[in-house]
Amino acid sequence: MKKVIAFLLVLVVSFGVFPSKNIISNAITLEFKDVPKDSWYYEHVQYVANHPREIMVGYNGIFNPLENLTVEQFIKIVIHAAGEEVIPRAGEYWANVYIQKGLDLGYVEASEFTNFRRAITREEMARIIIRALPDITGEKNKYYNINDIKNMIPDFNEIGPEFRDYVCQAYQLGILVGGSDGKFNPKGNLSRASAAVVVNMMLNPDKRAKVKKEAEEDDGKDVLELWSDAEFEQYIKENAGNLVKIEDKKFYFTSTFIKTPTALSDQYNPGVHDLIYNCAKIMAYYARENGHKISFGYHETYSEDTGYIGYVFLHYIIFDKPKSVVDQSDISINFYEKPVINNTAKKYAPGEAKRNSFYRWRIGALRDEDYPEKQGFVFGMDRSKFKWTQEKYEKILLRLITEVYGPSQGRALFNLIMEETQKKILDENVTDFKYIGFLPGANVDVAYFTKAAIVNDLAFYTSKPEVRK
Repeated sequence: MKKVIAFLLVLVVSFGVFPSKNIISNAITLEFKDVPKDSWYYEHVQYVANHPREIMVGYNGIFNPLENLTVEQFIKIVIHAAGEEVIPRAGEYWANVYIQKGLDLGYVEASEFTNFRRAITREEMARIIIRALPDITGEKNKYYNINDIKNMIPDFNEIGPEFRDYVCQAYQLGILVGGSDGKFNPKGNLSRASAAVVVNMMLNPDKRAKVKKEAEEDDGKDVLELWSDAEFEQYIKENAGNLVKIEDKKFYFTSTFIKTPTALSDQYNPGVHDLIYNCAKIMAYYARENGHKISFGYHETYSEDTGYIGYVFLHYIIFDKPKSVVDQSDISINFYEKPVINNTAKKYAPGEAKRNSFYRWRIGALRDEDYPEKQGFVFGMDRSKFKWTQEKYEKILLRLITEVYGPSQGRALFNLIMEETQKKILDENVTDFKYIGFLPGANVDVAYFTKAAIVNDLAFYTSKPEVRK
């Protein structure tokens, strides 16, 4: 009798507890009547069903591979894949504890879903897995070439702007691949079979799709590491205006009002010196590699509201401009030592919600009337099919923005700048244009305004980033 009791206790210990992160094997091999061995998802279903964390299991020998998953079901799957232990609460709907766990871990945000019981879309799936990936494998955001990703996804433009960064990350990592037609189908529902594939790819990097070498080499390496600080500092000294010295990655300038070498104050924006240094290094690297020019220095600006405010400017110059054009930059960033008021927005949009700005981004190339033609535009061309940007131009701008705002927030701001600027240049009839307010997908306020009948100099004033990761 004692032996029987002991045996039963062993069974309870073996099968009655939630699997831990450290368990790596499972004694029982599950098979399913509706998962043929020659199906494209067989290997993946076997992996998740027999995983010690019980990631995805069937019922009575049935897996239902073509059944669509709900939001709450997928959250549960990812939480199990991450090895997080969840204890159901008696008398409560089963999914509540998983949803709360997903919120606590940052895999989902409450504002993103009004109904957790509906079918989850494929783009929503991508957002969840990329957020969970650091917990699962330790992998962090990876830089990618947006043009390479677009070429991999025929229906890229159907992906919602708030999901694009997550989808691109997943493609760059080889976790996601297109269907038989190459399309991602972002608005489509996620089947259990497809979810099994995604989870297997998440947990096993060696099983992921191989991303083409060009993309890995182009954006897998951080340009900040491609040349030494000493080499960069020598380059920047030769191309800066009123720069006096560099100490501990801080730039010291003189000006009309400041005679003693002084660094920009970081009282209102801690960490701004690292941002300036890294952005200057990025901009200088591309300028050197592409045969372009940079301009770098310190100025003050005056406002009745704030008085004198110092700022460091970085200008990237692709095309030579007429001497009559004072600001020759094709890309420029201003780093303000105090948050400034966008006076244009204040004048034309009084009372609209907006925070003061820490940075100003300018797409100066578009003030050059010849720029569209230099990019291949011929008058009479279907403007909806004209792509005004250069790959190199996009790459530089994106890399700078993500340095300031981080990959996810930076992507949201970059998409806004690119889409709205392109809208301006493609629509000859736009005479009044503004955007003031909070940018979805990024913890940042953006203010810009133009009254010009033609595309002129579009400046985006942005608030301080809340999170840069």
